[in-house]
Amino acid sequence: MKGNLMSALVELDHETMQHLVAEVKETIATDLVLVKTEPSSIKVVDLWKMNKKRKSAIRTFAHKRNHIPFI
Repeated sequence: MKGNLMSALVELDHETMQHLVAEVKETIATDLVLVKTEPSSIKVVDLWKMNKKRKSAIRTFAHKRNHIPFI
């Protein structure tokens, strides 16, 4: 496999290196207003209901999968 390969190491002169690593002073957006979100309204009862539905669905599909129709 022949081709033109570039070296992974690139040599930069001192001036270019200093320009790349120079500290950049930026201003922070102080007038930004964050939207306050309400805490999650999910409760233990909701988790219990979801788990119950999941178990019921698994039981239903397992029953259908194991069911062999009579021919």
